[in-house]
Amino acid sequence: MVIEQDALSDEVRAGMLARVRARLGDPLVVLLAHATRETPPGDWDLVIRRPVTIGEVADAVQRFLPDAGSTGPIDC
Repeated sequence: MVIEQDALSDEVRAGMLARVRARLGDPLVVLLAHATRETPPGDWDLVIRRPVTIGEVADAVQRFLPDAGSTGPIDC
């Protein structure tokens, strides 16, 4: 799951990640953050700072996905 920093308010962020992780079985959570702002608190698996291309986001997320032939996550 990729979350854009501007889409979060303090009220939403406070409990959102825990609820989403519980509901979806602890998915990968990536924050697409601003280059010059402080990273907001949260249980982020990965923080990617702007400027960034869609391809760079896809490549970063793919590093965390299991290999097609494996049964577990890839060691990073």
